[in-house]
Amino acid sequence: TAYMLVNDVNQLQNISTNLGGTYALGKDIDATATAIWNGGAGFIPIGSQVNSISFNGVFDGQGHKVDQLTLASNPDAGLFGYVGKDATVRNIGVTNVVLSVNSTGGYANIAALVAYNSGTITHSYATGSLTVSSGKAIGGLVGYNSGGTIDQSYADVAIVGTRNTNAGGLVGIMGSGIILNSYALGSVACGPCYLGGLTSYLGGSTITNVFAAGAVSSGGSGGTGGLAPNNINNAAVNQSYWDINSTGRPTSGAGTGLTTGQLMSTLPSGFDNSVWGINPGVSYPYLLWQNSTPPIIQASPNAKATALSSTTSDSSESSLPAGTAPFPTQQVSDFKALGR
Repeated sequence: TAYMLVNDVNQLQNISTNLGGTYALGKDIDATATAIWNGGAGFIPIGSQVNSISFNGVFDGQGHKVDQLTLASNPDAGLFGYVGKDATVRNIGVTNVVLSVNSTGGYANIAALVAYNSGTITHSYATGSLTVSSGKAIGGLVGYNSGGTIDQSYADVAIVGTRNTNAGGLVGIMGSGIILNSYALGSVACGPCYLGGLTSYLGGSTITNVFAAGAVSSGGSGGTGGLAPNNINNAAVNQSYWDINSTGRPTSGAGTGLTTGQLMSTLPSGFDNSVWGINPGVSYPYLLWQNSTPPIIQASPNAKATALSSTTSDSSESSLPAGTAPFPTQQVSDFKALGR
């Protein structure tokens, strides 16, 4: 498979011109410039569920991160607006993400990584803050999950909503699909809203080996829960936990409550030590890949990797030109990041 290498934030934005491609980050991406893009609105999400435009390719971060990303809501907001059922997003971190809007409309899906997910997300994470006055589903990693799989991933994103919102530390609304070996640490505050440390809703889903430890607080009517509120429809929740101390929630619509001491003392029942690690008495459980460097993808001897070319400079441009052409390409003999 030929990979197109993404080496700067402009190339990252340009993925929107070829939503079926196979991409990889060649290095960490500094997205600070997005704070002044599009009149201050920020980075335009890749794909849009509202407009039925999905990313259907492969995106491999190779263990790199996108830092200081400012997100625009159109109305979906995330690095990816819509990840389709055949797509894969893996090995990527979105760090120090920022979204603060007064209104997104009643049907917005909002998250740091993927606003609306029907594909596969694995070995990925997000940190930062999301502040929204209203929206359909707000999650630290994924806004709305519809049939997608989230595996070995986590979010530490502070979420603040003010009304009519479904908010969860990892996933805003888990409409259907699978969450496996994942966790959420970010705080979730909203009112009146449905909200939970992991998700605000579980419907037709399978949740296994997860935990939530972020503070969960509501300023008005709406269901709340340490892992999820009593807002569950045909979901199977197995070996899943929440911290009753740090979340501030003694009850949950699903899962098992543990004290901070219990959750930090040893791996909870069902957590596989080939996937999870823990520093007893010091840390919550963590994913073992967090302490290792993911293997660099190697192209086969006959394969070629492609480096994407920027259409604008890294930081001097406030927005991308309309009607950007498909990426120019440059062939290389092995899979590595190219200098600009």
